[in-house]
Amino acid sequence: MNNFKKILSDNLGIIILFLLGLLLRACCLGSKSLWYDEALVLLEAQKTLAALFQVNTEGIHPPLYRLIMHFWLYLGQSEELVRIPSVIFSAFSIIVGYKTVKLIFNKRVALYTAFFITVSPFHIYYAQEVKSYSLFFLLSLVSLYFFIKIIKENKIGLWLGYILFTTLSVYTHYFGFINIFAQNLFMIFSYKKYSKDLFKKWIIAQSVIFLLFIPWMFVCIEHLRRVTNNFWIPPVSVEDIFHIFGNFTLGYYTLNLNFIFPGLLIAGLFFCGIWAMVSFSLTDESSPGWNPKERLLISLSYLFIPVIILVFSKVIRPIYLDRTLITVSFFYYIILSKGIEFFHKNKVILALVIFSSVILITISLKNYYYGNSFRSSIGVVSIKKQFKEAMKYIILKYHKGDIIVLSHHSFWPSLEYYCSPDLKNKLYLDNSFGDDIDENDRYSAVCLKESLDYQTIDIEGLKKDENSGIWIICSHWGDSPFVSQKLKKWMDMHADDLILKIEEFRGMQVYYFK
Repeated sequence: MNNFKKILSDNLGIIILFLLGLLLRACCLGSKSLWYDEALVLLEAQKTLAALFQVNTEGIHPPLYRLIMHFWLYLGQSEELVRIPSVIFSAFSIIVGYKTVKLIFNKRVALYTAFFITVSPFHIYYAQEVKSYSLFFLLSLVSLYFFIKIIKENKIGLWLGYILFTTLSVYTHYFGFINIFAQNLFMIFSYKKYSKDLFKKWIIAQSVIFLLFIPWMFVCIEHLRRVTNNFWIPPVSVEDIFHIFGNFTLGYYTLNLNFIFPGLLIAGLFFCGIWAMVSFSLTDESSPGWNPKERLLISLSYLFIPVIILVFSKVIRPIYLDRTLITVSFFYYIILSKGIEFFHKNKVILALVIFSSVILITISLKNYYYGNSFRSSIGVVSIKKQFKEAMKYIILKYHKGDIIVLSHHSFWPSLEYYCSPDLKNKLYLDNSFGDDIDENDRYSAVCLKESLDYQTIDIEGLKKDENSGIWIICSHWGDSPFVSQKLKKWMDMHADDLILKIEEFRGMQVYYFK
């Protein structure tokens, strides 16, 4: 009993943070319909196991997350249920992050870092999506944990753990290789410090990881070809780079915040944290066996190498997205935590810093849960549209023989996911939509065609049957619905046959012609 009390007392802080993180991630979990990316993952996950490992599956991603979701879907398909794995992965990242930071810094920095992961609107956003990013973050942290352990302890069990979780991370997201690059950079710069035996095992471990990835190599090369030939992400700007760390801290819902004070606070903590590490202060009770240079090197390797790679990727093809840098956020939080610790001897300033940080994050969380004050960011949807409600309405009002025409491919996966099985062969995409879209849109349309092989219909030659009707649903990536010129012309020609026009579904317009 005394041992239990001691364990509870020693770990009370991280237990509270874990439970808080679980609560924040579970809050309002099923309140929003599944958007394009989420629905596409789930439609892919419903395929056979053999199909999950084919090159056309879900565009350009490795298979592990879809494989997990394939089996998870046996439990059900509600929004809450399919998002639970991401919630679990993200919540356990709080604990793994805490344990990892504690290995090289101290309990105080570890708790501050765990706090940032716990309340980060950025991490909560991806914890509530059916996407691989929370799993990738967790596996990257576990890989890092074993990496740190093997450097100091060099035990066979730790090596096996490192190989396993590092391999799983690259089978979750290709950016796992950037993490491996950062680890190798650390080892190269630390060559003289460690034994030859450690480096021999390191080379063997890297070789094993490569061999384990070879079965997927052909698909990886094809995905790389697709990205370099044509990809939808625009070139990164200087403003985007500055927004990375703001998004990591406060998330995407910050339009109502004047960024002068938050920017000064974040920048102040960041530079204080960097100074605390660069000045090699030994007053922070750091973990034994880790000298200041090692802590600085591993932090900067993980923090800046991925950002530099993504920024300069525009020479070949822009691939910068905040979410692909999710592992970078961990070391960014460490720097901020070191910045807070910098003031731990001055209780007044420390209290002001913590209070200000909590207030800013609270405002951002409130904005997130209420969907207010979204600040535009590359690849992030501003609203989750009411696809479920729209499809329920259509199913309720559907007459035998009706067909359903979608104006744009961006909401095909969502409507197909919510569509009843007997109506799926009645879903069509207006084949003229491609005449009025840009190259970035064309890329996603091609990926979707390869993955799901959607049906198209010639809107110009579409004839109405007097015994059936035509549903036309208009939507787009953005907030305003999309209608091609040819579809608009057809709708104008048949204006007298319009029975229903519904605009109450957020971000969508639904028409019924009879």
